[in-house]
Amino acid sequence: MNAASNIIYVDGGMVNLQNGKIDNSGYIMLTGNWPNSAGNTAYINSSPGKTILMGSTQKITGSDITNIYDLILPGTGIKNLTAINAITEDSLVL
Repeated sequence: MNAASNIIYVDGGMVNLQNGKIDNSGYIMLTGNWPNSAGNTAYINSSPGKTILMGSTQKITGSDITNIYDLILPGTGIKNLTAINAITEDSLVL
């Protein structure tokens, strides 16, 4: 990780609702689930940030597709995509 990058660390999940939009050019690190039910794809302007699901067992879920630029899935747990699609626009790191 670049020391100058912005980092948001969420000890738990992050819920995107009510037309919420995220402009991520750094790192979003989650230990919980990622539900997107905002009526949009969550990230705006193809934000070139990294989303890291670093918990054990986690889900990408919700009622809306999520467009993630870089999705990184470290750790030993199972990552599940449930009920809706997710799109990685640059890379998927397993």
